[in-house]
Amino acid sequence: RDLATENQWCSNLESFEHETPSKEEYICLTDCVLWYLDKFSFQEMLKFAPEFGEIYRQILRELYFESIKQSQIIASKTAEQRILWLYNEKPHLTKLLTAKVLANYLHLHKDVFGRVRSKVLKEQG
Repeated sequence: RDLATENQWCSNLESFEHETPSKEEYICLTDCVLWYLDKFSFQEMLKFAPEFGEIYRQILRELYFESIKQSQIIASKTAEQRILWLYNEKPHLTKLLTAKVLANYLHLHKDVFGRVRSKVLKEQG
């Protein structure tokens, strides 16, 4: 559903809100430190540092906007256009992740991704 890189947040808000286990799987592709915040700790943080509430709202807005943008691209763009978008807007991902992960992110079959990516990159020269 999403990719998070260094110093980024990811979340399952429904699971967080209802305090239920997430049905999503989080896979770390590199060595990392993963931090999590349970609802009780989050509420305590808001009591002692109310300014965190605004930071949290800003993070949620950014995650929401990015999710909408990705959904629109997947729904309205061809495979070629999706790959061009990825290489132009998120080039750091193309250096970090395998073709299989990138294909999945763009909702493309890995064979289609490989074939179209080769064509697109050749045309870009």
